[in-house]
Amino acid sequence: MAGRILMKPLRAGPPMFVHIATVGISLLQNARRELKKERPSEEELLSFIGKDPRKASAELNTIYPLLQENRQHQHRVYLLHSDTEECRLCAKVLRQFIQGLDLRVHARCKEVKELGDPQKFTKGLANLLEQIVGLIRTHYAQEDRVFVHASGGFKPETVMAFLAANLPTTGAPVFYVHESFRETIRLPALPIWPRRKRKFLDLMHHMCQVKEIYRPALQRMFEKGVIEEAKRLGWIVEEDNEFRVTPMGLLLWQRFERLGLYRSRH
Repeated sequence: MAGRILMKPLRAGPPMFVHIATVGISLLQNARRELKKERPSEEELLSFIGKDPRKASAELNTIYPLLQENRQHQHRVYLLHSDTEECRLCAKVLRQFIQGLDLRVHARCKEVKELGDPQKFTKGLANLLEQIVGLIRTHYAQEDRVFVHASGGFKPETVMAFLAANLPTTGAPVFYVHESFRETIRLPALPIWPRRKRKFLDLMHHMCQVKEIYRPALQRMFEKGVIEEAKRLGWIVEEDNEFRVTPMGLLLWQRFERLGLYRSRH
């Protein structure tokens, strides 16, 4: 029927951790510098990654730690790359490395048309946004956890990835590595109202006060839906039966309250 949105049925089993990453050519650039070769082979690039995955590529700098820290989960990694030969090569080698890890992970390369064409770059950016949004929606329909990794590619691609992760029908945390300090920054998705607005405000106000709290205690104060919303958007994380506010989540929410953007009843 025209206009009707068909949702996929829920997949059996526990939710997956889904990683959507923009891919640039940092792997190739780093390998050229270290290996002193203009055109290193796939095998040489794969060997180069194996020595220090996080140093080898901007993409793995954020993806690799999350894979290692959540070994018990099943992961799916989407490597979104432009339609240039160099970017295709980097994505292909990254996929081979990720697939070879001793983890429950499946990686897939997805080419973004016109992203590598200087004459059609803006259209390519629109294609990138559409692909990211589509992937987030698909996996949220399966109740998966979604993370957007925006360290690969040029600045406009990073901006587009962040925008795609913060639309009303998406909402996913974004990971980015500072170019000079090399620190991984985790940006939570902005809450879009009206979506449990009052309860979400009260939850975040409380988390910013206590910083961390055991799961049973928080569940006695707030309903499961609003807790899961804060976790899905990346404002809080759960470890060892305890919830804690993320460092960037704490800083941003404190500034929001100072600016009068979000006010709780307290």
